[in-house]
Amino acid sequence: MKNVFNDIIIKNKFNSFIEFEDFLIKRLKNNHYSNKQVGDIFEEFNYYYFKIFSNKFNIKNCWSHKNIPLEIKEKLKLKNDQGADGVIETNDKKFFVYQTKFKSNRNSPNNNELKNTIAESKFSDGAYIFTNAYDVTDYIKKFKPFLILFEDLEKLDKFFFSQIENFLLDKKDKIKKSLTFLKNKAKTLEDIFNNGQYIIVDEVNFNQDDIKIFDDKAKKIISAFNAQFAIIDKLSKETLEPIVNELIKSNNTNFKGVGQPLRIALTGSKFGPGIYDIIISLGKEEVIKRLTNKKLS
Repeated sequence: MKNVFNDIIIKNKFNSFIEFEDFLIKRLKNNHYSNKQVGDIFEEFNYYYFKIFSNKFNIKNCWSHKNIPLEIKEKLKLKNDQGADGVIETNDKKFFVYQTKFKSNRNSPNNNELKNTIAESKFSDGAYIFTNAYDVTDYIKKFKPFLILFEDLEKLDKFFFSQIENFLLDKKDKIKKSLTFLKNKAKTLEDIFNNGQYIIVDEVNFNQDDIKIFDDKAKKIISAFNAQFAIIDKLSKETLEPIVNELIKSNNTNFKGVGQPLRIALTGSKFGPGIYDIIISLGKEEVIKRLTNKKLS
């Protein structure tokens, strides 16, 4: 439902949470959206709420369920998304599962709706419950979850929704500018979408096989590239190619020896667009952020 959420936010220019909530309720009532679709949309909304208020909640990383890194899933013993719609990592290295519940009547989610959340928070530092309900049941409160309720959400105004829109438009703009090379070797729209996933994600995840590529030599190459990359003003093949060629020469390797660790560090995959296209499409700030990922150290 990511694209549906994007369209809803960008097209409707909501002035308040009440407007957004009313939009969803009306579409539920006229069967334009199913309960699951509204739930998925509200999960996206929850994700961006945490992104925007990351300082308030001391958040370092936030992952929706499908993007939770495997090592975090294993650490927290998460089995499915029935109890955790996502995970928060704080700056002090604590982990919290979060669950999102949209209630069209604002009644409290029943105990059965949240019991899996309580169960799946057993191996974390706690749980967040994000809902437009007025409250949760006394039974759920016994487990002391952090609550984000209607009284918190009703304060969200036009500025908040404009911040979400800015997040979405920035990614949309990057994808539009990259369509020329994203279409290369793509046979379907789904291929194009998959080719552009590295632009959409907020954090790169690596599988265990790819992690093995980051040996001392690869880490040295990434660090050296980042140092040179940080001082160039304009991103183009003409400015990037000399850096790569120098790294090939100084590390006695070939293009793959430089390009592959950079590609995996930036996209989480050995496959996809050319390395220069990847770097240019992400932009300088995002490239530096990804190349300084603590998982690479």
